Amino acid sequence: MQVANSQIVVGDRSKAAPWYSVEAQISAEARKMLEEYAGIPPDEVRDHVVAMRDKIWEVFPYPCIGEFHFLDFNLAHRPGYPQLLARLQDNPSARHLDIACCVGQDLRRLVHDGVASSKIVAVELEQGYIDAGYELFRDRDRLETRFVNADMLDDGDARLNAMEGTFDTAHLGLCLHLWTREQQMVVLRRVIRLLKQEPGVMIVGHAAGHADGIELKGVWDKPALRHNLETWEKMWAELSEQTGSRTNTTNKTYGTYCRERENSPNPVPKPCLKGELFHPLLVIVNT
Repeated sequence: MQVANSQIVVGDRSKAAPWYSVEAQISAEARKMLEEYAGIPPDEVRDHVVAMRDKIWEVFPYPCIGEFHFLDFNLAHRPGYPQLLARLQDNPSARHLDIACCVGQDLRRLVHDGVASSKIVAVELEQGYIDAGYELFRDRDRLETRFVNADMLDDGDARLNAMEGTFDTAHLGLCLHLWTREQQMVVLRRVIRLLKQEPGVMIVGHAAGHADGIELKGVWDKPALRHNLETWEKMWAELSEQTGSRTNTTNKTYGTYCRERENSPNPVPKPCLKGELFHPLLVIVNT
């Protein structure tokens, strides 16, 4: 384990960051995807992953990149995934939106699980992540997903505005906790507009939270809100009122992020923040 530099903040590309893991963390699930979906020979997987992690790190060094979490395929483990998967498989007109898709790992898991890639649209701020995803999964010649290099906070983006009312399901990965409450509201209002205006459309995802529901330092030490149950439910009540939608949020699996991390097969060399939580997200809109 490398010695952490306390002066490093999220956004620095220094490999002395406590969230830059020296050892590759490749789960059996990730290895299966890389071998079966990407077609990478088993003896080449580790070197491929390490080389790609360092390329992705240079695009933007989020802690999840340094810790190899871009290979976690979190969507498949979230509440509501079976329902989301069935909807996309069974309905020929169903469409899925992946927001802040990073290298597109979760959408590729959907494809591997049987969803037509042409049904998926992904939005990502960093074009470098989109490009790296093709290289990581070696599928540029066969993936039919549309990638949109855009900022969800930009209400004037005509490409995003043109897609309003077209999606059945949406995925929000580890992104909400990067923003202030006001910014989160902007993004979530837009997500609701992008969904079809019909009963049962779904938002699935997860975010880091905090027991006290407070703002902490995020990227470049800018403030970012970490929710607890009270602040989370209050925000969704406001969103329902503002958008005229009816929402049913599920928080039954709210748990301790640090404990899950420490008990994982590949614990990361990063100290746990007191009060830090893992916050699964399942919202059924227009129930």
